[in-house]
Amino acid sequence: RSRVALYDVKDAVEQAQGPLPVAFATALARVGDATCLEVIAGALVRTPDAPTPQEHEWRDQLLDAGRAILDHERLTRRHAVVRRLTRMHPEVAQALFG
Repeated sequence: RSRVALYDVKDAVEQAQGPLPVAFATALARVGDATCLEVIAGALVRTPDAPTPQEHEWRDQLLDAGRAILDHERLTRRHAVVRRLTRMHPEVAQALFG
């Protein structure tokens, strides 16, 4: 649960132009907090409409990480970060909660 490691993972995902190794999504799922949801949403939005198999897998891993964060942080649609995410990226919020 290192904060420095979490910042490094968030920065890597935020700056990634394509899929990253599965360890990044795993790290987000294990130690990510509410602030990671916007980073995940950004990465999901950058995924092309017709993803390659690698991009599709990366998208699934990010969605799983986001759901894990929602679960272990006990976030609901009523939390401010989730409301902001819903306003900015409604399709991502729907995928996380759907």
